This record gives sequence, structure tokens and C-alpha cells, in this order.
Amino acid sequence: MNIIFRTLWMGLFSFIFPCALLSIRIQPWFRLIGNLSALWKLILILAAAFAAII
Repeated sequence: MNIIFRTLWMGLFSFIFPCALLSIRIQPWFRLIGNLSALWKLILILAAAFAAII
């Protein structure tokens, strides 16, 4: 069970990290990213909680 959670966590991280880097690199979309920042914070909080469970 632990291995499954760890695999999901790594998959989630490997998805979020490139998206975050991409959003940082695309400056013209800064306003759109600003609208999504609350969503990013929520995702990061959930990910941190998920990591704490493991």
C-alpha cells in the first residue's frame, strides 16, 4: 500500500513541477497564472498533506 502511495506522489510531483516551471517561464500569461495561483497553493497544500501521511 505504501508503494502505491509513493508512486502516486512521485507521479503527482513529476506532473506539477514541470507545469510550475512552464508557468514561470511564460511571462505573457502572468495574469492567467495569477488567477490560478490559489489553485496552485491548494494543490501544494494537498501534496504536503499527502506527503505527511506517507
